[in-house]
Amino acid sequence: MLMTEFGGAGLFGDVGWEPRLFSEDYQARLVTEALTIFRNDPNIAGAYVWQFAGAQTDLKSDGLHFRDRARSFNNKGLVNENRKPKQAFREVRQVYRSWD
Repeated sequence: MLMTEFGGAGLFGDVGWEPRLFSEDYQARLVTEALTIFRNDPNIAGAYVWQFAGAQTDLKSDGLHFRDRARSFNNKGLVNENRKPKQAFREVRQVYRSWD
């Protein structure tokens, strides 16, 4: 099995307080915990973090379950829209480097 499209949003620069929703700390913790779980499951062959880079989104707030996105961006990238690494990028890199 391949685990795809998992991750969480983290606002670039929001670090160092605690892993609260939408902070870089939260995003890094969520992604690294998921990777650890996946790595320890023999039925999972690999994983694809959603997503590599943040991107601007097309906002349609008329939907029933719509939730505004900070800065009108999908902030789930391991790097921001300008390809600057977030905490999650560094921690995911460390996780993958530790797997031989």
